Amino acid sequence: MGRHVLLIQSEHEAAQTLARFFTEHGDEVWIAWDLGQASALLQQVAPDLLLLDLHFPGDDWLSFLRFARSTFPSIQIILTNKYPDLPREIIARQNGLNTFLRQPFTKRWLARALASLETGANSSQWTLSPWRVRIPAGVKVSLPVFILALIAALWLAALVTNIYSNSPRPLWLDGITPVTVFAVSAGLILLLMALGVYTARRIANPFQPLVHAFMQVGMGNLDVKAETKGDAEAVFLAHAFNRMVVGLQEDSLYSDLLGRVVSAEVHEQLQRTFDKNNFRLEGQEAAATILVSDIRNFTVLSEGADPVRVFEGLNEYFSLLLPIVASFGGAVHKIDSDTLLASFGVLPAPLPPQESAQMACQAALEMNAVIEDLNLQRSRRGDMPLHTGIGLNTGLVIAGGLGPQGRLHYTLIGETVNIAQRLESTTRDLSSGSGVFITQAVFNALGEHTTGFRLDPQGLRALKGKAERVMVYRLLPAKALPFIQAML
Repeated sequence: MGRHVLLIQSEHEAAQTLARFFTEHGDEVWIAWDLGQASALLQQVAPDLLLLDLHFPGDDWLSFLRFARSTFPSIQIILTNKYPDLPREIIARQNGLNTFLRQPFTKRWLARALASLETGANSSQWTLSPWRVRIPAGVKVSLPVFILALIAALWLAALVTNIYSNSPRPLWLDGITPVTVFAVSAGLILLLMALGVYTARRIANPFQPLVHAFMQVGMGNLDVKAETKGDAEAVFLAHAFNRMVVGLQEDSLYSDLLGRVVSAEVHEQLQRTFDKNNFRLEGQEAAATILVSDIRNFTVLSEGADPVRVFEGLNEYFSLLLPIVASFGGAVHKIDSDTLLASFGVLPAPLPPQESAQMACQAALEMNAVIEDLNLQRSRRGDMPLHTGIGLNTGLVIAGGLGPQGRLHYTLIGETVNIAQRLESTTRDLSSGSGVFITQAVFNALGEHTTGFRLDPQGLRALKGKAERVMVYRLLPAKALPFIQAML
């Protein structure tokens, strides 16, 4: 017994192609041209299989699919599209819909989509399985050659036969029989066919590795390279492909960099640096002030708590802190659970240590004030406060792209970063609540700008993993804290 199939398609030709396929397989088919008509047919038909075009405007397509699945829990759904629509495909996957069918709706792809419904596996036409075309290049090239050869052979055979039927025959035909002529003609046809097939393969074969490479890029692999040997037309395409991959790798890295700085001014200057090719990806030494913040006893706070509430609290927390970092020209390099690592004076362009230290201190104090206000709000809501320790250190760092080719991430490493992290860990011994603490290196970098802050000495402190003790100061706002605009 055939299935009840409901086709919801926006294009007449696509709907007819799908209807023809299912009808040939003994299924009963109904076609709807919009979601309103589909809703009416849904109750009437009670379909076993539904094929919905993803390109219907608005968000009604998702509401319709949810209604269809709630009404008929066993219904099978295939989502069709004419061209990739990544946002909608992601939404569909998030709702448990993993079978997609892209035009052209060939019998092979339809069979694969139906098979994936039965197995429950994700279906995608863009896999590394061999790609099949309706008419291979070998046939396209060799068929015209074969037809011309056949016409020439028939004409020659007819000519020779006509000559044999008349007398006298030319001397050059002595010893040549019609059988010989046909044999030569057949040999000529076979030779030309072989030549056509060879030529077709010479033309088509260089493109096969390119198809494989394009599919690899489509799956997210940016490390792939196309072979560029020879002088065929495909080599020029291979060079263009390799340039495209390099551009994608650069875009990936630049997106990573731009994602670290959220202020429009810093974005603009960083983009100008890219455009002038002045930005260096290899590791280079730079002076910077590093800021590290961490919520104290976060593991204890989150134990037994509702994970949704924990994430909501962290999102609220970081949504307040990140704009502050950006407003003072800082760049966020890492958010790991409740920890934040940011730098000042590296991106989008290097700054003198005095400026980077001043901006980092201003940002840290504002972050601390915002955290205190947030904790008051949390206390009114009955939530635990997020006491935060903030540590700052100034010094030389190694800045550059870190990671495999095509997956580079701009990061900072060095002893300056390590000391900032260890100072932050020590803050829990220096203050029971939130607080900002700096090293002697930050104090020295501030120079004359120390008058803009209140700096309470905490003495020499032993930091984990450091043989020498480090002088630590608690950073507090002065009576009047002047705002220093980040120099971009």
